[in-house]
Amino acid sequence: MKHRILIQSVAVGVAYLAVPGSVAQIRAGSEAPQDPKSRFLFSYQAGLNLKVTFSNLGGLEVTPPQLARSGTTGNPVDRTYMDGYNRVDIRGNADGLTWNWGYDSDSQVVGGGAALAMHAYASAPTGSLPSDTGDPQHGFEIIYQRLLTENDRGKAGVELAFNYTRLDVRNTSTLLGSATRITDTFALGGVIPPLAPYGGTFGGPGALISDLPTRTTVELPGASTIAGSREVEGHALAFKLGLYVEKPLSRSISLLLHGGGLVGIIDEGFTFNEAVSVPGLPAVTRRGSASEDSVVGGAYAGGMLLVRLSDSVGVFGGAQWQLLGKETLRAGGKEARIDLGDGIYVHGGVSWSF
Repeated sequence: MKHRILIQSVAVGVAYLAVPGSVAQIRAGSEAPQDPKSRFLFSYQAGLNLKVTFSNLGGLEVTPPQLARSGTTGNPVDRTYMDGYNRVDIRGNADGLTWNWGYDSDSQVVGGGAALAMHAYASAPTGSLPSDTGDPQHGFEIIYQRLLTENDRGKAGVELAFNYTRLDVRNTSTLLGSATRITDTFALGGVIPPLAPYGGTFGGPGALISDLPTRTTVELPGASTIAGSREVEGHALAFKLGLYVEKPLSRSISLLLHGGGLVGIIDEGFTFNEAVSVPGLPAVTRRGSASEDSVVGGAYAGGMLLVRLSDSVGVFGGAQWQLLGKETLRAGGKEARIDLGDGIYVHGGVSWSF
């Protein structure tokens, strides 16, 4: 709403200054000296409030091994865990026993040596980092202004502008996520398992243990650690066409309001490098990247103070709102949502009138 009011104010100001008969004034029988009609403004600008949200972070997307199938029913199945395995052997797990099994740690022998526990973890990729603007995003702007009308109340004209903003938002926060721990326990049937780590084979022979587990599951809030980095890099270019109104505040200082429409070109890239871990087990690592180019329409509005140093040279400073829209980049199931819809750009530089 604020930017609409500002743009409307600029348009009303132009109409106000364009009242017939107000463009030129005659003093003492001669035409008053005319100010320069054209002006360039060159400025550095810093983009603020440019938001990036990273989501769908984490996740241990493990499909739990099947429970019901066994050699005793003639339909055995391979089961693989994060710390071991219990698979079909060359005998087809006759009598519900297999020698094609292995495990990683002696701590997995439980029940006083009566059973062997193996584990799988599952969690959804639900981690999210709130909007992160990072440091100010640096760039520049060049504005050309052409005077259309002026009187003792001020000046008004049209402007063309181009600006560039470098986008670079990086986040290395570590998050905690929930996880479901699946524990499948296989009866050893009196077998004393070899010291860990141990791995049996399909052809065997080897010690025979049960191929049908007993399962328990436990929900563990905060059990998974999501570490790594996420980064958005890119470039935002804007080509602008609008109007301006300039009101003198003193002999050398004036206030300028301007606004209009723009066409933006956005080139963005998203990369992530993630490690998800639970205590006692190796981390699951993932990485990915994606890029996208887009063309968007938008609007801008702002204001600045101009200080005239001479007839042709001045300095200025101000701020403007600029709408460039929203984009979502996806890579490896992760998302980066870039919101340039409420960017505030602080800028300052020099002007040259001619």
